Amino acid sequence: MRKNLDLNLKKTIIALEKAGKKGQKYLLDIAEDIDVPSRRAFTVNLSKIERLASKNDKAVFVVPGKILGTGVITKKVNIYAFAYSAVAVKKLANIGAKAKNLEELIAEKPKNVILVK
Repeated sequence: MRKNLDLNLKKTIIALEKAGKKGQKYLLDIAEDIDVPSRRAFTVNLSKIERLASKNDKAVFVVPGKILGTGVITKKVNIYAFAYSAVAVKKLANIGAKAKNLEELIAEKPKNVILVK
């Protein structure tokens, strides 16, 4: 783990690693993906989530980074991410989609998870 981390990011990484060691192995990959410098952090637009949602109806999408509000989303989806832009939160709320943080991912243990980078 890097030394100069945001406290919230550090707590999230530790929680993901603990849960990953207890059986949810994909959480270890997510912890590794968010433990990067900000210039290498993942950002995903809503348009990409829309394309993936049209192919995978019952999927749960996990983004190890930030969701940006670029694009149109019409599908009611469940998304877990480390952070959301204000525009993304507004667009997701307008269609009734659920925008959750990564700590909720650990607690809820959803099935059919798709990691989006």
